[in-house]
Amino acid sequence: LIGNKIDLKDDRKIIKPMSEHLSEKLDAPYYETSAMTGNNVKDVFHKIAEMVFKSKLS
Repeated sequence: LIGNKIDLKDDRKIIKPMSEHLSEKLDAPYYETSAMTGNNVKDVFHKIAEMVFKSKLS
């Protein structure tokens, strides 16, 4: 679960606690990213690659 455009906090449509709750409910990681600043973008891609790799091993 990925929230994008965190650099635009004033224009936020979904609040962080809602996203965190959904993340827990889905048993999925939650990241907030910004393509503009690059914040957490690498972390998300690394996590996706890790999850794909682990799924291929099982």
